[in-house]
Amino acid sequence: MPGTADGVMVKRLACILCFLGVVPFAVGVEGNRDQRQNAMAQAAVFWGLVGQNELADSQAELGLTVLGVKNSSDSLRHLAMLIRYRMDAGLSESYHCYVANKGKKIVTYLRNIQPAELAAQCYHEFAQFKKGSPHSFEKIDESHICQTVAQIEEKKKLLVAGIRSGARCVDGDF
Repeated sequence: MPGTADGVMVKRLACILCFLGVVPFAVGVEGNRDQRQNAMAQAAVFWGLVGQNELADSQAELGLTVLGVKNSSDSLRHLAMLIRYRMDAGLSESYHCYVANKGKKIVTYLRNIQPAELAAQCYHEFAQFKKGSPHSFEKIDESHICQTVAQIEEKKKLLVAGIRSGARCVDGDF
């Protein structure tokens, strides 16, 4: 992938994410470059949701884009796991489009999602980062960031059904 247009795009987006302050979240993440980029992109989505402002929205969108353009098994897993976050209308639409356009490649990752575990993971992340940075979370409740088990289960069913029906988004739509 390094020489491809997607590879160049991912590198640029990763650099932008570094400048947006996602690095502190991803410091200590082990693994290969792809795994570190995916962890950083997922962190950008989380911190973008917590930030609740225009810059944070851009950060979340960039993190989603990094995961959405990649096709490694780790990026597909991370993309599927974003289902645990409560995304606003625009980000949610982009998320649905990236997932739908992955088609059958992502269905296994969606099926492997355990809603209770994923919801617990989100609530744990929220609590962990709230403890470490209470001022960032003063006016934010975990229910504003994390989906419930029922919401994750419902969204999982909708995404898999959409993929099975052949639903796709036009590239210019997201």
